[in-house]
Amino acid sequence: MVTVVIPKGQKDAKTSAKQPTQRKRKSPKVTKKDKKKQGSQQQKSSRKQVLPLKGVVLSISTLNDSKGNTGGEVNYSSAAQLCRDLGAEVLGQVGKRVKYMICTKSAVEQATQRVRKAHKKGILIVNIDWLEKCKQEKKLLSVENYLMDEEAKVAIESRQKKQDKTANDDGGIEVPPDDAGWTEAIALGCCCVCHENRTANECQWCKDLPCAKQ
Repeated sequence: MVTVVIPKGQKDAKTSAKQPTQRKRKSPKVTKKDKKKQGSQQQKSSRKQVLPLKGVVLSISTLNDSKGNTGGEVNYSSAAQLCRDLGAEVLGQVGKRVKYMICTKSAVEQATQRVRKAHKKGILIVNIDWLEKCKQEKKLLSVENYLMDEEAKVAIESRQKKQDKTANDDGGIEVPPDDAGWTEAIALGCCCVCHENRTANECQWCKDLPCAKQ
């Protein structure tokens, strides 16, 4: 039996020749457009996940409708956007579907029209801080610690008293004395326009009256 000895260098060359080299695939370049798209998708997914006020119908009352804040209070536009971001539906009218009336402190103190309507219809009046707390906790919280119904009741009663006082002042509506005006009826005769047109005998209102026969 003949044994053939292959040199070490030749053996490695054969094995390397049998195994083809694998090329590394280059990873695709991520453009700015792709990054922006990924960011928007992440934002959408995060919004879908955190909607503590989904299905809740709200109405809002503030004294500031502009884009900026006044006196440190949230304006209407930003409050409405916050409600929508949390999944709530915002209505401009205070209807039967409204569950909570979201208000700033100044809106309650001034007893705005929406505050008065909500109080009249028995809709709970809630401080706007409740929205921020729901956002922080990422869940629907109880409104018990944020109710402003008593403050609204006091403000509405105070407003009504001021209106009644203004109406009874000297500069208000003058009520004539009981003995003012005529004390007995005075006959003025027929005042129908048909007498000016001299068609009293044809007037359906006057033709049966003595004035039409004159």
